[in-house]
Amino acid sequence: MDYPATPDDLARAARHDGVDDAIVRALSSLPSRSYDGAFHVLHALDAA
Repeated sequence: MDYPATPDDLARAARHDGVDDAIVRALSSLPSRSYDGAFHVLHALDAA
């Protein structure tokens, strides 16, 4: 995954890699912003 990335970028990459649909939906539903790395994505998922 290349960062920074938006929720759409994250979901698209996850879908491409065959990640479970529930995870793809969770990534898609993250707040619309640019994430600078996996730590920030995980933090946002934890807060959701």
